Amino acid sequence: MQGIIPHETEDGILLRDASGAERPIRKEHIREMKTGTVSLMPSGLEKAMTREEFADLLAYLQSLK
Repeated sequence: MQGIIPHETEDGILLRDASGAERPIRKEHIREMKTGTVSLMPSGLEKAMTREEFADLLAYLQSLK
């Protein structure tokens, strides 16, 4: 299962997948957590966007750092 963890508690995590769906997972159900090496962004996404939309997306992502 892949996603980002927007929230973590003593009991578990909230996992958000690439579609934006969120799923709570209790820590006792987690065998291993590791940082992924592949982006959750769909491959080829930039081909479906205008140059301006892609520039806006990059600017937004950079603002999250």
